[in-house]
Amino acid sequence: MELTRDLEIHSYRLINFVNLGGADSERVLAWRNSYGVRRWTYTDHVITVAEHEAFIGRLREEGDSAYWLVRKQGEGVRDMGVISLTGIDWQAGKATLGIYANPDLKLPGLGRELMKCLLEVTFFILRLGRLQLEVLEDNTRAVDFYRWAGFREIGRLKERIFRGGRTMDALVMEITSEEVEIWK
Repeated sequence: MELTRDLEIHSYRLINFVNLGGADSERVLAWRNSYGVRRWTYTDHVITVAEHEAFIGRLREEGDSAYWLVRKQGEGVRDMGVISLTGIDWQAGKATLGIYANPDLKLPGLGRELMKCLLEVTFFILRLGRLQLEVLEDNTRAVDFYRWAGFREIGRLKERIFRGGRTMDALVMEITSEEVEIWK
């Protein structure tokens, strides 16, 4: 599958970052730079417009990653958040996920809807066998969410980052195509 294309999944349109218009690209950058999102990422600095544009340029050139803005279609169109697959290894049949919700949108079940889209892309469109993630162990809300979604811990990266005067571990979690359920 061409990783730069947009996708339609149920009532959602997934707009690939390489196809974002100016306003959408600016909105995604603002979300990524919001404290609530960046505090849990490995690169927690405020990203400049130039850095963002260079990142999208690399996505056009490299063939192992894809990022999508998830837009709910129909009545009450809403930009829900961002999902991504990085380090896609077609031979091993695996990828690493990224996910964050629109920090300005407070809807119950928002993370669940984003995860449904991500699992659909991974296992039913790309037909990969495994989906992995890294999550900072202090991000207990995310760890609980991933466990709820069916991910299991498969490892720990000791002292993965240094932040706030201390090192933090990251948990490595995984779900396989045999384990996945797309929730109703």
